[in-house]
Amino acid sequence: MTTRLLPYLVIVILSGILNWLIPLLIYAGKFGLFKKRTAGFVGCNFWGIVMDVVLAGMIDTIILKYLFIVSAKPLMEYIIQAFVLGFVIMVTTHIVMSITHWKEWIMPSPWRFNAGGYWHMISMTLQMAYCAYPLVIITQQTKLLTLVATHTTILAVLALASLFLFSLTVKHRDLEIGPIRISGKPW
Repeated sequence: MTTRLLPYLVIVILSGILNWLIPLLIYAGKFGLFKKRTAGFVGCNFWGIVMDVVLAGMIDTIILKYLFIVSAKPLMEYIIQAFVLGFVIMVTTHIVMSITHWKEWIMPSPWRFNAGGYWHMISMTLQMAYCAYPLVIITQQTKLLTLVATHTTILAVLALASLFLFSLTVKHRDLEIGPIRISGKPW
């Protein structure tokens, strides 16, 4: 493996750890894994891997590649703006989840979060700040809008984000795509 690929590998591994491994450990500690569950139990399932490891990891890698292409410098002003935007997105998302009465293992009832829910708030803020950073750079350096890489990156991220949102709508169902079967049953 060349050293050029190392940053991409590192970001995918970090994405997997932040978005999936740590929540899985919290989940396993609270509920255990692969136990027989009651009919009303809402828990983590393989859709979590699809969304939080595969799709989020792909988005992270595309963004990292874009940041390399445009030789983005980590300016504190931009980082702060990205974190504020990431925080606003996270707060909005969790308010919508509570208002619409989502029932998830991280939020067993509206407005009641467990350790996994609080971790989700932290990791989502980080993830959204990371996704917002290129947008902050683009708004500050509008000449980047003329680059094909900017258009390609925006389209790729929007396509993967759309798949992520689709996954949210089917996450409690089983899905078969050819030989691949994704179970909606909780572990």
